[in-house]
Amino acid sequence: MFRFKFTISEGDYIEFNRFHMKNHPTAKRSNKIIYVFLGIVMLIMAAFVSYREEGFHVVGFVVVSAISAACVGAMLLFENPFNKVLIKFQIAMMKKSGKLPFNSDVEMIFDEDSLIEISDETETKSKYSNIERIFKNPNGYIYIYINSLQAQILPMSVFESSAQSDEFWEFVHSKTTLKN
Repeated sequence: MFRFKFTISEGDYIEFNRFHMKNHPTAKRSNKIIYVFLGIVMLIMAAFVSYREEGFHVVGFVVVSAISAACVGAMLLFENPFNKVLIKFQIAMMKKSGKLPFNSDVEMIFDEDSLIEISDETETKSKYSNIERIFKNPNGYIYIYINSLQAQILPMSVFESSAQSDEFWEFVHSKTTLKN
């Protein structure tokens, strides 16, 4: 059994969301669909802009298509900073409504049958069989996905040593059907 008490900060939550958007298969697939859709919409717009009363202008189409491609390229290039700003904006909006999207002070218990997250407001119990994925973020976190959008954030700083971290990793994987 493992028991950890720790605090999740806004920075931890931002890091989780950035990692999720970049690494989780569902988020990656959604991002690809968005970029393909944007590319198609921009090509259609280029075609409409290039069509005039006297007919279709190839040069206009090429110029507008190049500008559109540059816009999509810039979006891809600046995806990480854009995502960070978007996540901060979402957190600010949730703060205004009075509810953060994460629990700050957390106790997590990993017993023989389930993992339990206890905070000031909630207690969540999940069976190990419900765990969908487990990721180790190189920036110092373990993310335990209960579904494609919800994960438990466990900072690596909760472990007293790398041996304890390895022992925990083996324990959690032994309780699931997931591969190391």
